[in-house]
Amino acid sequence: MDSCYDRTATIYASQGVTIGMKTIRGLSQGGVISSRMWALVADSLLKWLSKQGIYTQGFADDGNVLIIGAFLSTLCEIMQRVLRGIEKWCDERQL
Repeated sequence: MDSCYDRTATIYASQGVTIGMKTIRGLSQGGVISSRMWALVADSLLKWLSKQGIYTQGFADDGNVLIIGAFLSTLCEIMQRVLRGIEKWCDERQL
């Protein structure tokens, strides 16, 4: 899947923090095949995250992970673990 070459994914975080990264794999959001690929791939990721006790939601070709806590440092640690888990899940599937 190389339709994401020469594209940038941007994350808009709190307090005006913006992070942009070049993409090297994937399908563009809103593309004709995007929602079908979501159904094939992301559904199993959401199920896997749920089995890990992580609250997730998916709709169309979007998804989110919700974590709640009182301390920012704890939230960051939890989210970092979740992101490492997602990265490992993707690596195992060569995504």
